[in-house]
Amino acid sequence: MVLLRSSTIEAVASLSTARPRLPKRASSQDGAASKRAAKKASTSTEKARQTALNAALLPLPQGTTHDSDSAQTIAREPLSFSYSAAREHLIAADPRFGHLMDSLPCKPFEMPEETVSPFRSLCSSILGQQISWLAARSIKYRFIRLWFPDLPEKPDYSIVEPFPTPFQVASASVQHLRSAGLSQRKAEYIQDLASKFVEGWLDAKAMLKMSDEEVMEHLIKVRGIGRWTVEMALIFVFLRPDIMPSGDLGVQKAMLTWFTQANPHIKARKIEQIKPETVKEEIEVPLTLATTLLTPPATPSTSSQGTMPDFALPRTPDTKPNIKIEDFQLHTPLSPAVERRYELPPLPPSKTIASRAVLQARFNKKLKGNIYLSPEEMEELSQSWRPYRSIAVWYLWSLSDGENSSV
Repeated sequence: MVLLRSSTIEAVASLSTARPRLPKRASSQDGAASKRAAKKASTSTEKARQTALNAALLPLPQGTTHDSDSAQTIAREPLSFSYSAAREHLIAADPRFGHLMDSLPCKPFEMPEETVSPFRSLCSSILGQQISWLAARSIKYRFIRLWFPDLPEKPDYSIVEPFPTPFQVASASVQHLRSAGLSQRKAEYIQDLASKFVEGWLDAKAMLKMSDEEVMEHLIKVRGIGRWTVEMALIFVFLRPDIMPSGDLGVQKAMLTWFTQANPHIKARKIEQIKPETVKEEIEVPLTLATTLLTPPATPSTSSQGTMPDFALPRTPDTKPNIKIEDFQLHTPLSPAVERRYELPPLPPSKTIASRAVLQARFNKKLKGNIYLSPEEMEELSQSWRPYRSIAVWYLWSLSDGENSSV
C-alpha cells in the first residue's frame, strides 16, 4: 500500500482539473505569442500537479516502487460458500435451474480466476458506463494503450492485457485520460478512484474482508460509483452469493420471462470461440449455448445503470482452438427439441402481483420510473432463491427476451 502525508491526493486532483490562466485574447499579429503563452501555462500547471503528487507520497519500503501493482492485484480466497449447496438449493426452488446449470457453467463461481483486482474492475466499470459493452471494450483498450503504447493498435483479445496501476492513473492529467475517448466527467471519476487507491482509502485486501453492506457503504462514496456498480463488483469481483441488483433492467426483464414462460430460451449470440475444457461428451452443446460461453450473459440495461462491467465478461482464451460448430449436435436449450418440458412454479406471495397476467403486461407497460419491477417485487419473487441469488441472477442474464412468448 502507498502511504500519503497529510497533503493528500485531493489537492492533486484540484490541480488536475484546474485550468491555467491564459493571456487575454491577442490580436492576429500576436497569435503565435499567444499560443506559446498558453502552452507554457498548461505545462506549468501539469508540473505543479506532478510535484504535489510526488510530495504527498511517503517513502516506500526498500525494494518496492510506486508503480508496483501489489496493492491492486491479490490472490483470490476460496469461495465463502459451497457452490454444490447453492446448486442444490436453487434446483429445489425451481427445477429449471438444473437444466440451465447442466448446459451452461456459472463461470464466475465455478471457474473463478486466481487473482482479483478491484481497482481494474471498478475502473473498467466506470469506463463502460452509459455505452454498449462493445464500445466499452474499445475505449478500455485505448485507455490501456496510454501506458502501454507497444500494444498493437488493433486489439487482440486473445492475449492477456496489462493494466495501469492506481499510481499511474492518478498521476495522469484529465486531458491525457480524455485522449483515450473518455468524457471529462469519466476522466475525473477514474482519476478520483485511482487516487483513493493510492492514498490507501480503498484497499483490496480490506474490502475482501468487509460485509456486503460495508463494501456498499465504502464504495458508494467514490465519485462515479453508484449502487449498481457496487452490486456488480460484489457478484463478479468479491463473489458474494446473495446479491439482487434490483435496479438492473436486464434482471427485471429476465425475471418477467422466468415467471411467465415455462421453458425460456438461452439468448442466441454470435459464435466466437469455445473452450475445449467446457465441452463435455455427454452433453449436447446447442448453438445458442456455444455463443454464450465467451460473451457477456446479457447487457443489463441501456438505462442509467450502464452496461455490464468488464469483470462480468468471461475471459477470452489464450489460444484459438480449431473447433467447428458442426462438430456438435445442436438444439435449443429448454425447447421441445430437448423433450424436457417444465411447469411454472407457483408465484411467490406478493402485495402487487396477483397473477402472471400482471407480469406479462409489464413487458409493454412499465411502472413509474421506466422499470419492469419494483425493488419490493423483485425481493418477493426471488425470496426462495436466498441465500444464493447471485447465481440465479447470473443465469437470468443468459435468458432471451420474452415479449413475444405466450404464458
